[in-house]
Parts: sequence; structure tokens; C-alpha cells
Amino acid sequence: MLYRPHRHRLMWDTWMFRREEVDHLYYLHMSSGPGDGVALARASDGVHYEEHGAVIDKDPQAAWLGSGAVLREGQMLAMNFSEMVDDVQRIHTATSQDGVVWTRTSSVSHPDRTWYNDMPTGRWDCIYPIERGGGGFWGYLTANPWTTDDRNDGLTYRSVGMVVSDDGVAWRAVAPPVIDWGSWEPSSFVRHTEVSSAAWIDDRLYLLLCSFGFRGDAGGTYTFIGDRPEGPFRPDAAVFSLLSSRPPLATYFARFYRRDGELLVHHHAIDHEHQRWLSPLKATHVDGQGSLSLRYWQGNEALKGLEQSIDLASACAVTPSTRLDPSSPSPLQVESPLHGIGIVMLGHHFDASSGVVVEADVVARPPASGWGGAGFYLETGAEHGVLMLPQTHGQTVFGVVDLDTLDRHPTDFGRADTIERGIEAHAEHRLRLLVRGGLAELYVDESLIQCFSLDQDWTGKFGLVVEAATLEVSDVRAWGMSL
Repeated sequence: MLYRPHRHRLMWDTWMFRREEVDHLYYLHMSSGPGDGVALARASDGVHYEEHGAVIDKDPQAAWLGSGAVLREGQMLAMNFSEMVDDVQRIHTATSQDGVVWTRTSSVSHPDRTWYNDMPTGRWDCIYPIERGGGGFWGYLTANPWTTDDRNDGLTYRSVGMVVSDDGVAWRAVAPPVIDWGSWEPSSFVRHTEVSSAAWIDDRLYLLLCSFGFRGDAGGTYTFIGDRPEGPFRPDAAVFSLLSSRPPLATYFARFYRRDGELLVHHHAIDHEHQRWLSPLKATHVDGQGSLSLRYWQGNEALKGLEQSIDLASACAVTPSTRLDPSSPSPLQVESPLHGIGIVMLGHHFDASSGVVVEADVVARPPASGWGGAGFYLETGAEHGVLMLPQTHGQTVFGVVDLDTLDRHPTDFGRADTIERGIEAHAEHRLRLLVRGGLAELYVDESLIQCFSLDQDWTGKFGLVVEAATLEVSDVRAWGMSL
């Protein structure tokens, strides 16, 4: 929701590089067809981007150009990218001194058929490099190692691709990294997975793999952890799903981005009109058990423009059996049905196309024998909207709500996604909501819960939602986005 190119140029995969205090956002652009080339936008603060335009065009003989990454080798920058020619994918490189003007090299990387499917049914795409001890680089990429379905000589690699380079320009294939899938069944994942990123954090190597359709109908970005570049990599036990995505609407392809001493993550999101946006940058956090999660990046405070007054006394219940305490507007007290959802709308109407940042302190007090929830409601149409509901039993539910149906059936709404993170009962939490057009992000106490594609554009009106609890709300603040 931060940035998208002009309408004549669509964005797909992104990769970023910081040079001379300028954020360089590279992205696959599509104007006349899929993967027309690489384009560039730049920012000084990681938030406000200005479009530069195309920097690499696909070869006229290529059907399309695929994504890559940028590395620094001495004073030179090198970028890899793939091209599909005659139904076979190969990886090419370009070099630059300033990150803007790029010159193709003669280097071409291709899969070594000792380990990898080098036929039109294979992939060879998107090297993400990490520095190699002693000089040079390891690289992880989207590839299809042979399986017994392809060859009958016993070669079976349930993995992705791996390459090595001495200079960041010429890459050669090596054996696939070892992935120990543990209790996860990789059969539907490994054949369709994409490698997005890798980074060393506290002497452990974090590998991010992406897929649509893994774990039922949920896709997203998943975290694997290893101690050596060659593996084995194991699923992150606590926060395996770094970003969730349910097609056809997607939050996808999270990638590490080192920026002025911080390790951040960037990714793109797709709204209900299938427009692709760069989402706000995220900070990374590793807990005492080594699990990786995402948090609100303080640089996103630059998103906050003019603060807009929120009058809690104007709150109005829009669901039956939802009771407000009019004598105490701060904290606002809302009581929902014992077994159901309660929604109160706030009176302010925001500019939905420009976006808004909303923050609020909430306390959910469910009955002693049960659990409840507290969150936000975004109106997307007449008597229609999306709820984002952190719950006190450790989950957050995202769902589509029809108020007329909810009137008759207080628990009836369409559950679109469930994230295994929530809130604590009787404890104060700070909720943060970023919403613009058809995209929204929810944070609890600085931790990212989920980036979510709304079913329709937001109307600019929002409210509070409470489930089977008494809700206390205070210190509600809102800012128009400065984009």
C-alpha cells in the first residue's frame, strides 16, 4: 500500500538495495506482457518513493524476464535476473556503478542436470545471494531438483536450488541444500516452492521459501532455519508461516533488506483489483528460541501525516445486543452478546484512497469460563465489511461480515484467514491498523499479525469489534497517510 507504479506499468516481484542513503526498489514490470523488464523507484526514507522507470529490458528473443537480487562486490553492483527463451529458463547478470545504469554481462547460469531438471518443465530463477566465508557468494534460487517421478536412477531431492560464485557475476550450480521437513509433508510444496531470501542472524541461517497452496488452500512465506549454507534447514517451529496468503488475493514474496544496520523485510501485496503494491517495510525479531517474526518498523512513522480527531462519544452500535456505556466515553466500554460479535462504528470518515494509520489501546474482558476478542471493523460497502479480530485464546481471525446476517446470527461471518497469534484477556494491548484502498495491515503491541486484502475497497469508515467480552477502548488516534 506504500507504492505502485503508474497504471500503464504493473509491478510483480520486488527486491531492494540501499546505496548512498537511498532505498532502491527494483521490481519486475509488466506493460505489454509478463515480465517486460526491471524498473526502479527510489526513496530516502523507505516510505515515499519516486518512480525512475525501466533500467533493464528483456531480450527481444525472450518470452519474459524473471526476478533477481542485487549484491555489492567491491565498488561494483551486480544484479541477476532470469529470461525464458525457447521454453528454457536461464539466469543472466548485469553490473552497475550507481544502481541506475545497468550493463548486461555475457555470463549465463544454467542448471547442472546432475541435480536439476534442465528441461522446459524445470525452473531456474531468482538467485538470492549471501556472502561466503573466505570470499564470494552462495546463492539460493527457485529450481526443480530431480525426483523419482523424473528419473529412475534414485536421485530424489526434496529441496530447492543452490549456486556459488566467486565474483557475484558468474554462477555455477552445486548440489541442492538439504531440507529436513520434519512432520511437514513437502510433496505439494516442494514442486511449486519459490526461494525469496536468506540471511544470517546470530550465527544461524534463515531461509525464506514461498508457495501458493501449501497447507491446504493457504499460501505465503515460510521460514526454515539452518546452521550451514548447505543445510540441513528445518521449519521454524514457532512461527513457520512468516506471512500468510490465501489466493487469489496475496501477500507474498517476503525478502530480507539490510538498511543502515537494520535487517528489515519487504514484500508485495495484491488487492482485489489485482493491483500490486509495495507493502510497508517490516522489522525482524528473533526470540530466545530462535524463531523469526515481523514487527512494526519505526521508520513507518514517516507515514503519519495530519492527525485527525477521533471522538469516542460519537460511537454508535450497529449490531443487536451490543451495549455502550454513554457515561464513560474514555475509556469507551462496549459489551457484546455473550455468544456473538458486537460492532460499534466511529463517526469519522477518512480519505480511503490516501490511507490512514489508526492506533488504540484495548482491553478485552471475557467471562471467567470463556474467551473473547477485540479488534477493528472496516466498512467496504453498505451493511458490509471486514473484521480483524485478535482473540484471547491465541488466534486472530480475519473475516467478511454482512451486518444483516449478523443481526440474525451473531456468530455468522465468512472466515477468510486465521493467524496463530492473539491477545491476552484482561491485559491492555496497543492495536495499530494501516489501511489504504483495498489493503490493510494489523499489528498488536508492535508485532505484525497479518497483511490482508479486503474484498472491496475501504469506504473510509471504520469501527471497533468485540466478541463475547466487555471491551475497554482508550487513546484512539488516527493520522492520514502522507503519501
